[in-house]
Amino acid sequence: MLVYAPLVILGAPAWVIFWYTSFIGILGVIGHSNAQVRLPSAVHRLVMTPQFHTLHHSIDRALSDSNYANILPIWDIVFGTFSDPDQHPAGEVGVRDDPIPEGFVAQLLSPFTWQRLVVHQHALTT
Repeated sequence: MLVYAPLVILGAPAWVIFWYTSFIGILGVIGHSNAQVRLPSAVHRLVMTPQFHTLHHSIDRALSDSNYANILPIWDIVFGTFSDPDQHPAGEVGVRDDPIPEGFVAQLLSPFTWQRLVVHQHALTT
């Protein structure tokens, strides 16, 4: 709603919203697929690729603060947040010292047990 409502309020044509949501749906799945497909370097600058987006999920903070684009990496290039997948190996992904527990049910309950999880994680790391 935070993305689409302003588009509607600003008068974006229905076809723009349709194509935008279509590209987000397709590239979002591809970007999060962890597919190991060798692509020419130029492709990482044209559209979001799995290699491009994996850097955004890197455990390395410098890399995780890059590659925000969900369709066109040109915005990351323009604003200086582009990390080239050919220059940076994917490495480990995730959040360092993540207090989210293992297991489906425990993860569903984690918003309700957050304080206890954070205190427990802090005790483990100190």
